[in-house]
Amino acid sequence: MYIYGPLASMFVGFHIFSMNMITTYYKKNKKLFNISLLISIITFIISRIFIILSMKNMNPVIVHIILNFAVFVTLILTLLFCKDSFKKIKLKMLIFGLFIFVIGVSIIQLSIK
Repeated sequence: MYIYGPLASMFVGFHIFSMNMITTYYKKNKKLFNISLLISIITFIISRIFIILSMKNMNPVIVHIILNFAVFVTLILTLLFCKDSFKKIKLKMLIFGLFIFVIGVSIIQLSIK
């Protein structure tokens, strides 16, 4: 099934964001730190399971390209939950970078038969 690649990408994005939460809550709030650590471990395991399942049906290069879309998941979570990070972002540069990213991924995907 082709759904495994996007699911893996989503969980990779959650995993990376949860690692940010671990560094944020380390020493500040032990309970939130433990929750973030648990979420990080769980999302790491789930993402790897979906990566393995997607490799059964797709070319590994395509799976890797799909995994790069975890950037969008991490970006959205950061914008939603880390309000202070939003102040540091140059929005026009971010949108331009994401646009170039999508074009690059599309070109790579079109080059593989």
